[in-house]
Amino acid sequence: MRRLLSLALAAITPLGLSVLAVTASCKKDQSTAVPTPRDERAAAPEDRLAASASAAVLTPAVPRADGDPSACDTRLGRQGAPVTCMCAPDAMTGPVWGSDIYTTDSAICAAALHAGVVTRAGGAVVVVPTGGCRTYNGVTRNGISSGAWGEYESSFYFKGYGDGKCQTETPGCPGAFGQILNVSAATVRECDCGPKPPDGSVWGTAIYTSDSSICAAAWHAGAVTTRGGKVTVKGAPGCGSYKGSVQNGVASADWGSYQLSFFFPAKGPAKCP
Repeated sequence: MRRLLSLALAAITPLGLSVLAVTASCKKDQSTAVPTPRDERAAAPEDRLAASASAAVLTPAVPRADGDPSACDTRLGRQGAPVTCMCAPDAMTGPVWGSDIYTTDSAICAAALHAGVVTRAGGAVVVVPTGGCRTYNGVTRNGISSGAWGEYESSFYFKGYGDGKCQTETPGCPGAFGQILNVSAATVRECDCGPKPPDGSVWGTAIYTSDSSICAAAWHAGAVTTRGGKVTVKGAPGCGSYKGSVQNGVASADWGSYQLSFFFPAKGPAKCP
């Protein structure tokens, strides 16, 4: 009986592990995944800010009796003066758009972690409001993936971590293909990937969902080496399904229908499964 049980366990263990790995990667967790464009960001900036004003406006922090600043609110809203506040360890969540300079509907403490102002342990930050920009770059940094965005009416940055100047598009790859400004099936982008696979989810093989991490997909496809370097990524129409696989040390997952895809022309044409 013991021998039969051992054989049964040996037969199912590899499959079980594979199922667990694919199940984990198949779950598109938007709390940690790259913030792809969403319906709520299609509204005008003033509409979004007005809708969230009662909950999201950050007023000047009032020191507590122990001298520490009060906790940061989730978003800056229409605050006009610099604000000193405290990011708690459990506050490093929420969507972020930009890099070093952020849209004012970005989550303050997640942006602070992204900018390197605080660690996961939290700490005090000084948030400086500033004017809007025509474009915001998205990048994965310090475990936080920020989204790219176009014109927005107001911004903020952190004292001692940036100068508040608006940016032009960076040569570094955004976290996901869908973060590229005005992305479509006709989009072609050349950008840089680092010398090791980044954190980020990937769905597909050879052709990927647009919310997949560009550089993780580049590693999966073999479009970048251990030295890192430039990759050319191109948009493609969505597919009815995507097939996951393990290639070059990166595991991708299956997915169903998705509205937009991308691929790496150097590794062959885009073909839906």
